Formats: sequence, structure tokens, C-alpha cells
Amino acid sequence: MKVMKLAILTFVLGCIVEAVPVWGVVKITPSNVALPTSPGELLSFDLIVKKLPSSFDAKGCQTTVEVSGPGILTFNEISSEAVSADSSYWLYQNSAGISTGPHPPGSNKYKFGDGPNQGNGTLGASDSIVARYAFSWDGTKGLYRFSFDFGNINDNFVLGLPPDYESYPLKLPQDNWYSYPIVDADISSFTVAIPEPTALMLFALGSAILLRKRRT
Repeated sequence: MKVMKLAILTFVLGCIVEAVPVWGVVKITPSNVALPTSPGELLSFDLIVKKLPSSFDAKGCQTTVEVSGPGILTFNEISSEAVSADSSYWLYQNSAGISTGPHPPGSNKYKFGDGPNQGNGTLGASDSIVARYAFSWDGTKGLYRFSFDFGNINDNFVLGLPPDYESYPLKLPQDNWYSYPIVDADISSFTVAIPEPTALMLFALGSAILLRKRRT
């Protein structure tokens, strides 16, 4: 009986811990997704802050994304840094972002953000952009997935102001937050379709019709 009571108590405490918000985590969502329509054009998205620790001022950020898909997306550093001219960016008019991608060399992982020595900034409200990623598309149609290793705080964090420079980990929300043109998502990744889903369905339908004609 004591073992049963202890098990029930442990379960209840676990539920309470899960229900309590973690104020030390900065929640972000991919937004402003722009899809290419022809080879050489850019696929881009912003990582938007949706939840902040209370009274948080930031000086730097770092995000790392791994790209997978049927074709090649080439990281475009200049277009990614263009966010510094956007007043909704949390380090507006800051100096250029930091890119060490592919990271490690030869991989499909790209690290991007602003280091603590790149200027001062204040992440004062939700709906601020912490990073913008832009990739040149090679023209291969299909589903492209962007994944984060949020367990590695050295690659995904926002950095507080001195003197402590406390790092806060990043996290995607657990609820059903995504919307078109993001076609699938979970707590650590999201998927987009190039071209947009309607065009993909028409492409698939056309392919099926051609195959049927060939068989007949």
C-alpha cells in the first residue's frame, strides 16, 4: 500500500512540474516563411520569440539548424544578415551576424546569430526576431525539414546582459503552433514544402495522369 501511495504521489508531482512554466526557457516559433518558385531563389524564415523569462535583457543569441531534404539548400549569409535593417529584429542596427556553417564542415548544420561582442540589444517583448535564415534553392521540389538540437545549449541560446551573461535555452512550443506554409512540426523541427502544398498536389496529380496514359 505504501508503495502504491508513493507511486501516485510521484505521478502527481510529475504532472505539477510539467504544468508549471519554465521561466528560464525562451520559446521561439519559425515565422515569415518565404518559399522560392524557381531555382536560385531564396527560402527564408525568421525565428520569432513567443515567450520570454520575465525582465529579460539580451546581448547575444545563437541558433543552429540542421537541413534535410531531396535537394540542396545553400546558406545565404548576406540575406540572413539583412535582418539587421529590420526594426522588428531584437538587435536592430547591430553589426553583422555570426555564421560558422556548415558546422561542423561538410555537414548540413548551420549556426547563426549575434555574439556578445556584436553590439548591445534588448529583447524586450514577444514577437521579436532572434535570427533569420536564408537559403538558395537548387530547384529540387519536395519536403525540406529544419531540425534543432535544443539539448545543446552551446548551439541554441540567448545570452543575458553582463555581469553574469546568463544563457537561456531556446525551445519550440509543444502545442499545435505551426501554420501554412509549414506543413508539419514538433517540439524540435518543422517541415516546409517547395513548392507550396497546392502545387505539390497538382504535380502529383499530373504525374499520376501521365503514368496512367503510359500504361494504356
